[in-house]
Amino acid sequence: MKKITIYLSGGIKKGKNDANKSCFNELIKNQIRKKLKNYEIRFLDPNDAPPNLSDAKAVFGCDLLRVKLSDFVIMDAREKRGVGVGQEMLFAKLNKIPVISVAPKNSHYLRKNLEYLGQKIDEFTHPFIFGSSDAIVETFEDAANWIDEFIEKPTAVKGIEFVDESIEHYKNAQASTHKSVKEVL
Repeated sequence: MKKITIYLSGGIKKGKNDANKSCFNELIKNQIRKKLKNYEIRFLDPNDAPPNLSDAKAVFGCDLLRVKLSDFVIMDAREKRGVGVGQEMLFAKLNKIPVISVAPKNSHYLRKNLEYLGQKIDEFTHPFIFGSSDAIVETFEDAANWIDEFIEKPTAVKGIEFVDESIEHYKNAQASTHKSVKEVL
């Protein structure tokens, strides 16, 4: 049976103030296992804390090592996340590891009819979720299905070159009319 290692990127319950925070749990892991029943799944879970949380460098290294050891990253984007999740996603892109973001419609990262910095946007996808995800799906079962399809028929994975492509796209599409950037270019 083929082994797959999946890093679970998302919120963690750091204390009693996080009681209602949506986080990975055994129910979600079992949903993923059920959809990927032909594989031996190894989860790397940020809720499994390293022994000494006061050593910030080791904790940073631990989470990034877990990303680097993974075949896939599933990002829990059901609600707003913090800086660590964004860095884990970009680190996965640096290492060409597929990132599947679970973002239901009308959640923080996928919105309809958003007014943002004075502009009305009919269909908004958070730019950093878009740029750092190889797939954006609605459920964890959908994430597992994407992984299964990817294993059967691999497709291109966004790498760090996508960042450079996005910068060039912006420069060609909008920078000439964006005064503050135009002045610096």
